[in-house]
Amino acid sequence: LPHQLHSYETLSAIARVTFGVDRSQFPLQIRPNVCLVGPSGVGKTHLAGAIGQQMDDVKTYYVNVSTWLVMGSSHKAALTWPRIQQFLESCRNSQGAIIIVDEIDKIGDPTSWTTYLRSEVFDLLDWRIPRNLEDTDGAAIAESSIAAAEEVLRTKTMIIGVGAFQRIWDSESKESIGFLPGVSKPRIPDANDLSGTLPRELSNRFGSNIIAIPPLARADYDKILESILARMPTYWRERYATVVRDRIDDAVRQALGTRFFEEALMQTLVRERQEIASFRPETLPSKGSESHPNVCGDVEQGIG
Repeated sequence: LPHQLHSYETLSAIARVTFGVDRSQFPLQIRPNVCLVGPSGVGKTHLAGAIGQQMDDVKTYYVNVSTWLVMGSSHKAALTWPRIQQFLESCRNSQGAIIIVDEIDKIGDPTSWTTYLRSEVFDLLDWRIPRNLEDTDGAAIAESSIAAAEEVLRTKTMIIGVGAFQRIWDSESKESIGFLPGVSKPRIPDANDLSGTLPRELSNRFGSNIIAIPPLARADYDKILESILARMPTYWRERYATVVRDRIDDAVRQALGTRFFEEALMQTLVRERQEIASFRPETLPSKGSESHPNVCGDVEQGIG
């Protein structure tokens, strides 16, 4: 999508360096950790996943900070670090690995749980795997397996942190409100902005690799609608366009993002079903006219 293009090109360049350059020739470690920042609904996680699909023989692993299970947890589900270790070890013969850490801004929440969580995320960003790991059966993972996974992490892994940092964008939005509000380009947050939300020791680990996707402008909404209508079944096209155009100004003003288009599709389907339910027999289409399609069968899923 247009609003993602610059961010995608930057991410792609970092990925090509990560997986296409022999790091052993340099006296220093390169740091391919990236923080992808943007308000809710601009497609951050989708964009991060697309980078993995672009790279040949590169595997992708997804973990969400909100569901990260720290070591020592009594939860019956598998802890997060052993699963990361197993994923990395499975990438030994691959070109590389991408680990997406979603909702990384949640790590700044002031709770006792995040104290343990930060330590484990710091280890990941510093290419260290904790020892004394156990598999899902409770058996100790061999030191040789941990070392093999750590080598993959250190030499051919790209870590993409993804976060909304919504307070930053909300602050920018409030500052732009006035008697005669105009269209202004939002300021892209930098490391100093992030330090107000994240612990400094975490934002420092991303350094200058902070990539921001700005909120969608009206032109972006129009482009997305054009793309969707080109793929929408004929019967639904005008119905969907009507719903979107009735609400699009509110969507821009409220910064609803791409989810707005999915909500509009649901509203379109509900409205059409309600119209059918209110038909009187004499208003039904005559024989030979276009029949109503099957909702489940004819509507494409998602917005691509």
